[in-house]
Parts: sequence; structure tokens; C-alpha cells
Amino acid sequence: MRELHESNSLFLCPNCVGLHGSVKPRVKPVQFENRPLREGTRKGHLTTYKALKRFGKFKTFDDVTLQHIYQFDLFIREEQTCTMKGKPIIRSQAVIHNYHKRFKSYVAEAFRLGLIKENPYERFQYKRREKSDRPHLTEAQLKKLIRMREESTDAVMNRYLDFFLFQTFTGMAYSDAKSFDYEQHIITIDGEDYIDGHRIKTGNEFVTPVLSIT
Repeated sequence: MRELHESNSLFLCPNCVGLHGSVKPRVKPVQFENRPLREGTRKGHLTTYKALKRFGKFKTFDDVTLQHIYQFDLFIREEQTCTMKGKPIIRSQAVIHNYHKRFKSYVAEAFRLGLIKENPYERFQYKRREKSDRPHLTEAQLKKLIRMREESTDAVMNRYLDFFLFQTFTGMAYSDAKSFDYEQHIITIDGEDYIDGHRIKTGNEFVTPVLSIT
């Protein structure tokens, strides 16, 4: 993606990890390729970059203030945006936290490089709202999905249903389920099969039983 160049501008380049601007022309961009970011993480940084552009108040390094960070926090909480299909997007506490976590890393880098005099995130207090219960599948809904799979003749839909049901009955995250390999990850203990793997996101080891329906 084309970089955004403005006089004395502060921006997050989608192809770079770092804060850049003509305030310190000797500072070289830190390329995305030089950091071990997974594709999902890379997309998350790009999402934050786009939100910062829509917010529009971080024009120069002087704009990286505590007041503007609080305003950005309010912006991502109240912004009305939709998916490509027109469905309203409601940002959860975890999503809002991730916006700050990504931008905070850039602000910390700017402070370390001497581009800003202080790191305002050191004084920022994240406002958590009351937690809401996450929706989950009921037993009736799960049975309906299984029945749909049994009755469906749509090959494409069946692949999606198989994958979703596999995640449901193993508890595996999308990235872990996508990388699952039967020959590599299945172990047998006392005649029972288990999935023995490591979380892609955290590297933590996990073992989960393989149910008969799986």
C-alpha cells in the first residue's frame, strides 16, 4: 500500500512498523518484514492504522498527547461502522483494548527514538465497561447445525460446517484448527485419541480429546 507522506506528518505505514515523520528524517523505517508478525497480527495493525486515519487528529508527533489518546479511545468506542455486508459492528472490550495495544507499541517506539518528549500511554487509564456475557450456541442450535450437515448436499457449505463443528467439538481456535494435521497431531493414550498441539498465537501446548462426533 502506498505510504502517506505529509510535511512533519505522523503516520503508521501499513508496510512499516514504526512512527515516521520529517521531524527526524534520519530515522529509518522499521519494515514489517523485519518483525515476526503473523498474517492475522499484520491485519490487526492495518485495522488500527485505518482507524487512526479516520480519527484524523494524529497529524504530527506533537499531536501524540494524552488528551488525543482519550479522544481516540472515545472515537473507537462510539464510531458507527459496518461490515462489507452492511451489518453494524459493535466493538467489544477486547477489541478496543487491542486498538490501544497496537498503537501503544508505536507510541513507545517514538518515545524511545526521541520523537516525542513523553509517552502519554504511561498516564493513560483504560476505561473498562461492565463485562457482558458472550453469546454461545445452545444445545438446540448445535443439534440444528448437525442436522443441517447431515441433510445438506451443498459441497461448499458442508466444508464450512465441517470446519465449524470441528472447532466446536475440539475447542480449537480458527488458526489452530486450520493448521491441524491428523497424522502429525493425533496421539493415542489407553486406546483413546487426543489432539496434541501448540497454540499458534501463544505457543502454549494443549491436549484435547477427540470425540466420536468429531
